[in-house]
Amino acid sequence: MKLNTNYPLILVIYIVISISTNSIKAARILALFPTPSYSHQLVFRAVTQALVEKGHELVVLTPNPIANNESAKNLKQIDVSFAYQGYFHKINYAASKEDNIPITSLLNMFTVALEEIMTTEIAHPEMQKILKDPSQKFDAVISEFIGYTPMYAFAKHFKCPLIGITSTEPTYHEHRAIGNYIHSVVHPMNVFPNYKDLGFIERFFSVTLDIVMRLYFEPLVYSLFDGVIDKNFGDTVPRSRELARDVDLLLLNGHPALGFIRPVVPNTIQLGFLHVHRPQPLSNEWQTYLDKSKHGVIYFSFGTNVKTSNLKGGTVGMFLEAFKQLKYDVLWKCESGDVKGIPDNVKTTLWVPQQDLLAHPKIKLFITQGGHQSIEEAIDRQVPMIIIPMIVDQFANSKRVANKGAGIALNLNEITAESFKNDILEVIEQPKYKENVVALSKLVKDQPMSSIEKATWWIEYTIRHKGTKHLRYPGLDVPLYQYYYLDVIVVYILIIAIILVTIRFMIRWFIRNLRNILGKFKREKRKRD
Repeated sequence: MKLNTNYPLILVIYIVISISTNSIKAARILALFPTPSYSHQLVFRAVTQALVEKGHELVVLTPNPIANNESAKNLKQIDVSFAYQGYFHKINYAASKEDNIPITSLLNMFTVALEEIMTTEIAHPEMQKILKDPSQKFDAVISEFIGYTPMYAFAKHFKCPLIGITSTEPTYHEHRAIGNYIHSVVHPMNVFPNYKDLGFIERFFSVTLDIVMRLYFEPLVYSLFDGVIDKNFGDTVPRSRELARDVDLLLLNGHPALGFIRPVVPNTIQLGFLHVHRPQPLSNEWQTYLDKSKHGVIYFSFGTNVKTSNLKGGTVGMFLEAFKQLKYDVLWKCESGDVKGIPDNVKTTLWVPQQDLLAHPKIKLFITQGGHQSIEEAIDRQVPMIIIPMIVDQFANSKRVANKGAGIALNLNEITAESFKNDILEVIEQPKYKENVVALSKLVKDQPMSSIEKATWWIEYTIRHKGTKHLRYPGLDVPLYQYYYLDVIVVYILIIAIILVTIRFMIRWFIRNLRNILGKFKREKRKRD
């Protein structure tokens, strides 16, 4: 059989056509990530770095810029690290749990703080230059999508698609904005302390929280943020409510395998584990420390937002008392340099390469506050957890992990040194926790493409088609009275009322006529008698 000599040429042409029909030219993207939270920024950085590596030009507003020697030529960063010094950074997360500060008070503080932060970030000279320069053009705006409507306004200003991204499961506000299914009992809001199997009292408060969010917090947020929009954009862009509902694509960093399950519209893409990378080699210091541990290491960290220095002295002492009774070594990521009475088996440090550290086989347990990113890292590295939640979504996160059998959840205000020690031994020495986290890790990894690949594909898809209006949920454009069948219900009520009135009239007519007939019969009978 004679080989076709044109086969190599045909193959090259096929490859070229395949690449050209499934890719786009380098796009110019404005990425806006205002929140001064390192854990949030890790997720967004992973996505922007992937886009940069694919050749797209990015202008990124971030409070955590990449060091200059790591920055690519097609990446321009606007450093707003000053946001960490703002009011948002001063919120005492540890006190919010230890002193039982109500969630409504926390939400009020967040709202006021975020309005202040976005005002100062948009006022940054580089942002003002972008805003006022008529020659500036962008193919898409990517914004952290947790109600930051002044940032969404840039998409309208530049007449390009708006792509929202979250670092965790969003609130009702974001789900409602794009048209995802909302049910206060089946899907409680992420700040609610439980996420499934709610009792009556929990159902009552979940519904109440939804009502409060709709009638109080959303109008409050919109009114504050509309002021920021007016100041920077005038009347050239819509107001907050319309801006939030005009998002083209929502990249949602919540994996269904962890319990983030709800019906979503086609332009909501569920991802998860966006920031998790392959383990990198540890430095000699950390490698030696872990390798030399005789019984293994417990890693203890409350993340980047909960400061150990804000914990009450009795809480810190309780932790140390429990640790010194263990045969295991404890590595405590601790921001406070004045912790006294540290046992010999406890090592404190200001920073560790957490993802790489968790990949070491000597890590037996991860004690964490239950931040979304920390949980994802532990699951990926197959490390069982003890979660001591402090704020917002961490309470529901802890329940998700406990429900999957990958760890246990504890209440900070109820822990004693003895109970804490016993809980640690339970999770380390009972094989079911390790087995469950290994099974969960395999489950989330079993997918045709990585979350980063999926995210970048959908971003490029949105840019290729200049938006995703063809995927927009039609219910967003239906008036409220039609969406909830209010006009239809009114007609049904009228019909039922008419039927009931008619029946009542007919009954009265029948009774009246029956009485007349009976009366006539009685009168005739008396005459005969």
